[in-house]
Amino acid sequence: MHRWVPAIVLTAIVVGFLALLVYYGNRLPPPWCDDVFFIQPAENLARGKGMGTPVLDDLMPGIATRTYWQPPVYLLALAAWGKVAGFDLAAMRWFSRLVGALGLVLLFLSARQWGLPATVSLLPVLWVSLDLVYQYRSNIVRMDVLTATLVMATLLVFGKALRKGDTKLFALTGILAALASLCHFVSLPILTVLWSTLIVRRDFKALSAFLTPMLLGWSFWLVYAAQDWHAFLTQLRYQFALRAEIRANALRDLPSLLEWLMMTHWMDFWGILLSNEPPWILLMGMVLVGAAVRKGILAGWQVAVLVAAYLAAVIAPTGGLNYLPLFVPLGYLAVTRIFFVSFQRHGQRMILLALAALWTGCQFPRFYETVAFVPQLEADTYRFFRGLERHLPKGSTVLLRCFPDPYFHLKRHRPDITIYEMPPYPFEPNRMHRLLHRSDYYVWGEMLEGLRLPIPEEADYWQIRSPWLESYKIWLIPLHSSDRGKVR
Repeated sequence: MHRWVPAIVLTAIVVGFLALLVYYGNRLPPPWCDDVFFIQPAENLARGKGMGTPVLDDLMPGIATRTYWQPPVYLLALAAWGKVAGFDLAAMRWFSRLVGALGLVLLFLSARQWGLPATVSLLPVLWVSLDLVYQYRSNIVRMDVLTATLVMATLLVFGKALRKGDTKLFALTGILAALASLCHFVSLPILTVLWSTLIVRRDFKALSAFLTPMLLGWSFWLVYAAQDWHAFLTQLRYQFALRAEIRANALRDLPSLLEWLMMTHWMDFWGILLSNEPPWILLMGMVLVGAAVRKGILAGWQVAVLVAAYLAAVIAPTGGLNYLPLFVPLGYLAVTRIFFVSFQRHGQRMILLALAALWTGCQFPRFYETVAFVPQLEADTYRFFRGLERHLPKGSTVLLRCFPDPYFHLKRHRPDITIYEMPPYPFEPNRMHRLLHRSDYYVWGEMLEGLRLPIPEEADYWQIRSPWLESYKIWLIPLHSSDRGKVR
């Protein structure tokens, strides 16, 4: 096969991936408050107004002026992108799309580095491009795909640095690791494996080159944190408290625990969209057994990275599939490596081809169902957004906690309305009560946990239909009598 054929196929996969995300476009609505939580502080930073998130008001200390619950790299990247492309939702989503496409290219390069031929290296790239969760996270404004792409770049350079023993490459690895760790904490288990590998090898010169950029980057963030230590510690405490609560709930429920460990949630975004994840815990077991039986299939540090990525993706989630992009590319890469080594003899290659075709075929039904469902979801979302826009009285204050999130639609079409968002994190009751007292209406999606209020008989609601579950209701709840009058 000509050398340029894999490059053409890779280009086709990446272009097809981007075309699919363009089709999704804004038809896949903001899943909830995430988009605004990242766009608002980035826009404020770019406009010289600090890095606050006023839409959260004072639900978390200092959040209106300084955002600490999210490490700064993603917000800095969004601010730089927004200065060029603008801060509307469509422009911000293009940043995620391009980063997701870059992640596919880095996955191909990593597969080549892990010893796969160019043609076989296309398999994990194809599977990740068809992965619905990777698609969703590459089409919303969240840090997940950027974190995964930075980790992939870190691993790629680290592998090259180990092979060449080049201190400059270890320093570059440290820079990428600093960016990844300050994009999201979920990358830290993987990065810990890398510097631990250097300790085991007793290569302290490389370790110093690796750790120096990381320590420098974290010191800069701590300088920013020193402006308000109370807000910094409290915002992070709220973040970790939410994760601890979700993990505790999973441990108390055996079916939930098994689903959690296997990362095979059938649904995403509270049942509105499908996912097509394989039973990862079974595949992980197969990879680990294969690596133990056949020495040399995977290096020790590669096995440790794979386990760390799996644990990070399992432990970190906040009730969804947000962090799967960190693990899924590495998971598919390891599975492909195991199968390739096991069936690389000429007479066994048809088995490898059959397994690849089987899994690709298994991904397509849910992939097709999701693509076909997008127009209906777009219609339901538009009806909800337009209905809410018409129902809210002039000058009212509204508190949002729903999927899809109407924040950007209301900001564009109803600038007279004051909007607050309710985050999923725990917060002090008195702060919540103050915000409820100032708000006229509460928009609540019935599947979401958190603040549940009595629903009066006259309350309006909209339905988001799903072909897989019962319809999902979004309620517009009047909070108290007001001179502005009732809804309807």
